[in-house]
Amino acid sequence: MPFTVLLTGGAGFIGRHLIDELLGEDARLEVGELRVFDRSPLPSDFSRAHDPRLRFIRGDIRREDQLAKAVQGVDLVFHLAAVVDWGALPPGEILDINVGGTRRIIAAARRAGVRALVHASSIDAVYDGEEHVDIDESFPYPGRYASTYCESKALGEQVALDAHGDGLHTCALRPSDVYGPADPFHLEALSEMARSGFYVRVGHPSKLSMHVYVGNMAHAFALAGKALLERPETVGGRAYFISDAPPSNFFTFFDRILSEAGYPLRPGIWLPRGLMLPMGIAADGLTALLRPVKRIQINVSRFSVTYLCTSFTFSVENAQQDLGFSPKYSADEALARTVAYYRRG
Repeated sequence: MPFTVLLTGGAGFIGRHLIDELLGEDARLEVGELRVFDRSPLPSDFSRAHDPRLRFIRGDIRREDQLAKAVQGVDLVFHLAAVVDWGALPPGEILDINVGGTRRIIAAARRAGVRALVHASSIDAVYDGEEHVDIDESFPYPGRYASTYCESKALGEQVALDAHGDGLHTCALRPSDVYGPADPFHLEALSEMARSGFYVRVGHPSKLSMHVYVGNMAHAFALAGKALLERPETVGGRAYFISDAPPSNFFTFFDRILSEAGYPLRPGIWLPRGLMLPMGIAADGLTALLRPVKRIQINVSRFSVTYLCTSFTFSVENAQQDLGFSPKYSADEALARTVAYYRRG
């Protein structure tokens, strides 16, 4: 029997790719209706816009009445609605959306008899600003969070995992640095910097992070939804790190994409932590000062400098074992698709 699926935050970067994954010919789930719930509309040129199974619902994760209507008759929820913030938003707003929103969708799902919910968490849920190499999901939540956003992802994940049981099965996925065509988080800023001719790197080439192609991240969500419906005793109440490639330096990884896309990058310009951290702290102060008047996102922050200057890597063995996760798109295909999008004419 085809499933009725609700996707919150479906107009976002990962959400649009998850729509493609769920409605594709090789979909792991048989979807009869896919409801996309978001404050923003889908792009007018979105490839799946006219699929008869797709129903767009404009709504806000903070509106309980809207959520109550959206979940009626739903079997499975993918909860991706959230804000990604580096200081532009007041802490209370971040927590209300990322934590309060998770509580609201879970409450609505439970009242409506939804069977399963997959929560979009983040590696930031366990990031504490220190160096950690090859950790797994047994790694504890921080005693002190690196930012309000990190706190919101940790608390939201805990709300989702604690909800597992009494008829509702839940799990959470922790994406690493997600990239791909129309990447709003990394490649947008890096490509603008490259175009300006002032392209610098922060930290040291030896510092490692992990990445995942957006199509493979969408594939992981679909696998998690299928597993929750079919094997809740295995995956229910658990969080999973997701990556599709070995650890690499943040800038070295993205340099290759930009270079193959035709951006001339200067080699060897690396700014040390000692220089950049005071700048990040000053930028945080500036965004906080301006927040009542104008909300601005500054790429340099205390969090971003710390993240780029420390190694943070983890194992994906549990996702491979429990979810059957392996990359749907090879590293070469992911690179080719991303380079094609950013190629300079």
